[in-house]
Amino acid sequence: MGKRELVLVLTFVVIGVVVYQLTATPPPAGQQGFSFSRLFQNVRRATRGRPAHATVQKTRSEAIDPSTNELRVKVPIVDLTVVGEDRADVATELSVDSDGVDQADAQKLANATNLQWTQVGNGLAVGIDFPVDGRQRASLTVHVPKRFVVRVESKTGKLDIQHVSSVDVRGNRGDSRISDIADEVGITHRSGSLNVTQAGSVRLTVSGGDAHVSEVRGAGSIDISGSNLELAGIRGPLDVKSRGTDVRLRDIGQLQPTLRLDMQSGELVIDGLQTETRIEGRNTEMRVALARAAPLTIYNTAEDVVITAPPDGYTLDAVATDGVLSIDDGPGGGVAVAKAADEREQRASGAVRGGGPTISLRNTNGDISIRKHEGK
Repeated sequence: MGKRELVLVLTFVVIGVVVYQLTATPPPAGQQGFSFSRLFQNVRRATRGRPAHATVQKTRSEAIDPSTNELRVKVPIVDLTVVGEDRADVATELSVDSDGVDQADAQKLANATNLQWTQVGNGLAVGIDFPVDGRQRASLTVHVPKRFVVRVESKTGKLDIQHVSSVDVRGNRGDSRISDIADEVGITHRSGSLNVTQAGSVRLTVSGGDAHVSEVRGAGSIDISGSNLELAGIRGPLDVKSRGTDVRLRDIGQLQPTLRLDMQSGELVIDGLQTETRIEGRNTEMRVALARAAPLTIYNTAEDVVITAPPDGYTLDAVATDGVLSIDDGPGGGVAVAKAADEREQRASGAVRGGGPTISLRNTNGDISIRKHEGK
């Protein structure tokens, strides 16, 4: 469109507006008619965005029936804290920050954000009703009796749950901390850090971020990808499946059999192993130190396996295919490395220090190193 055509269009628009204003019915009493100044004010208001912010705090307590033992939270975006206490009711603290075109608008929208309660069977469902306009960010703290089971629907935001019976989180994106849980912790976690400590058992699905799990009194099941995982003080049994994850186990003197790890890419470090263990790895670098002899089976490909031998007797059965097998287990080892009929393989088998539980190692396209115990 040329300049002449643009000028003609603008001229017709102005003429049309003037004709409309001259012929239009006057507005009803109490209503404003058209004005260019008000039009420009509205345009200016829209282009300025919503720079103002206001925060309100709301508290509430709710009497509950003694049979109520469950809290259900369904809010897509919220920073959530749930604390179990010696109490007979439920109390909440809601903090809401809202934007607005000005301070009065932001304050109005923040005040319009309300907590919703619904009794569902033996559970109390909690939600947040947000206004349509603006953007609100909520932070909710809920104080419940310690007997409560806490269930959280998929959400985004920080999560902190303490001192309750059990936890079931269908999905959280953000930093999560779960502590002092009497029974099971089940959580699907994405991004951000995850810390679980003092739980009866754990059932975790983790994607992204660092995960730290400690002081678990019972069994653990963990499916993790693209993360770092540290486990300490787990009694087990323990089952870990990982992809693209570095995994470390420490303080596992009380770990019960069987420890199972299925790893694809990443790194595995185990300190002080002394229970039956089975490890299957692909492209996984492994360093396993045994505190005492225990049945150990490792299958790996494409990365090295380093074993620190136990101080007591064991039976070795090791094969490295397209890799190097080396043994430096100090006096009393008595097991030699030999090449198999297939020149690609190096093998070693036999009793070490009188024999004992079998350590069976298989690695393809990677080396196997057996080192002496540090205390020897």
